Amino acid sequence: MLAAILRKYAYVLATMLGFKVGVQYNSMTALAQEILNNFDKLPNIEQRKIALEIFRRIAHFDSLPLTDEDLSLNAEELFLALDQQESDYD
Repeated sequence: MLAAILRKYAYVLATMLGFKVGVQYNSMTALAQEILNNFDKLPNIEQRKIALEIFRRIAHFDSLPLTDEDLSLNAEELFLALDQQESDYD
């Protein structure tokens, strides 16, 4: 269930950074793609540590202002993910 919540946060972060969710961005450099390929080969615990460090670093990025609609959609998606997680524990 943690993975579902992280996917929702990724949606929020992508929106804040000006990316449209669901759009394929194929302009990644070979180096960036190599980093992702190496990331995929790591054990889960190492992937989590790296993800946490990336979240820490992107917290310093300037983000685009979110519209009320963006905020509402993000809040709804997060609420639904947390609600699903809670029902899984029952």
